Amino acid sequence: MCIFDGFSDLIVGSLIDKTDGKLGKFHLYNVIGNIILTVTVLLIFFMFHLVRKNLYLIYRVLYRLYLRVYIKQLVLT
Repeated sequence: MCIFDGFSDLIVGSLIDKTDGKLGKFHLYNVIGNIILTVTVLLIFFMFHLVRKNLYLIYRVLYRLYLRVYIKQLVLT
């Protein structure tokens, strides 16, 4: 997991360095990241009662997606 974070931080950092927008380097990635975080939190919240009904794998995938995007949001700030 830490190895993946190390490589993905480098990729995110290089993407940010190459971005040049009207509102700054980070704005686009903050907006996209917050949209992904909002959607995953809502899906996790509304799917929580379905965890007992064989949808545990989907729940775990959504939670891991949330963690990955949250970590990348921390890189931006």
